[in-house]
Amino acid sequence: VNLEWCFPNLISHDTLNDPSKGYLVNDCCVFGVELFVLGNPRQGETLSWVKQPKNGRYSWKIDKYSSLKDEFLRSPVFTVEGQKWYLRIKN
Repeated sequence: VNLEWCFPNLISHDTLNDPSKGYLVNDCCVFGVELFVLGNPRQGETLSWVKQPKNGRYSWKIDKYSSLKDEFLRSPVFTVEGQKWYLRIKN
C-alpha cells in the first residue's frame, strides 16, 4: 500500500496526446489505476480490503479519444466485490 498522498505518475494532457511519446497507439491508451477507499469516521460502515478481487480488471473502450472535446467522460457502472463503481475522466 502506497501511503503517500500525491500523484507522482500523472502526465499532462499535451504529453498524452503527443504521438512521439508513445502513450496513444492507434488512438488507444491502456493504463492501470490503484484505488484505495478510505472510510469516513462519521459513517457507521466498515470497510475491508479486498486482497484478490475475483475480477481485478475492467476494460472501458473510448473510441476516437483524441478527437473528443474538453469534457468529462463516465464509464458504465461495473461491480467489484458487490460494490458498484464507475470511472470518470476529463479529456
